Amino acid sequence: MGGRVRDDGPGVRLKWSRDWEYPWVLTHAAAAAGSTVLDCGAGNSPLPYLMARQGAAVIALDRDAVVASRWRYGLGLAAGWLRDLAALPAEARRAAALKPVPAPAGPGSAGEPAAARNEIAPAGTAAQRALPVRAWRFARHHLVARHKVSWARIVKPDFWGPVSPSLLVRYGVTYLFGDLTALPFRPSAFDVVTCVSVLEHMPPDTRAMGVRDMARVLKPGGRLILTYDRHEHDLTRELVEACGLDTVELVCFCADGPAQAARPRPDVIGLRLVKPL
Repeated sequence: MGGRVRDDGPGVRLKWSRDWEYPWVLTHAAAAAGSTVLDCGAGNSPLPYLMARQGAAVIALDRDAVVASRWRYGLGLAAGWLRDLAALPAEARRAAALKPVPAPAGPGSAGEPAAARNEIAPAGTAAQRALPVRAWRFARHHLVARHKVSWARIVKPDFWGPVSPSLLVRYGVTYLFGDLTALPFRPSAFDVVTCVSVLEHMPPDTRAMGVRDMARVLKPGGRLILTYDRHEHDLTRELVEACGLDTVELVCFCADGPAQAARPRPDVIGLRLVKPL
């Protein structure tokens, strides 16, 4: 779990709520031996492995995750870095061509409008200078800053990968690439469906479609366990109405731990629902 929480600057900690969300989801999923579990938008979450260790048959589903060993993931990053390196001169020329060039001072130039004095440099000017004036800063952005987080994931994987194939084999977890709005499963296929901090990133129409499809693949009496961040507004009413399941529990996660639902602005909300028999 520590690999999924990171400091993003002084006093800014990302994904801190996972310390509360994961235990809460795991406890209420109650993934016993012989049960079937679907984790939607799994990313590189530890939940599928923990539930599989309890004896459940677990399927993790995500649209954007990368399933690869660290070596294979690193080779893919290196190939992308080399492609960016080869394209750097062309990017530099393009940036130089768009750089405003002040018109030479001369009689009558003071009375010209600003748009006329800041003309776009002609193609010949860009060809004469392969890199802009701040060449190191330009190269550092394209070759270091753009790849910094991706390279860091080799040492300390986070939510966005890479997902280890060896762990999937070790715990018997099946990883599928798919869309939450069109789950590739028959109705009433799972005892438990979980979705941790994914729905708040989806547009309202697709979010409702996703929750309805999660309810569709649940068995009667099955449990749907959701967590979602509270940003502009609370999604609880929208999600409950979309899925049509019975609400069992609503819990709010705050920076200092779980709190009562009466707190006016919780940071993360957990919702537990059950499909009627």
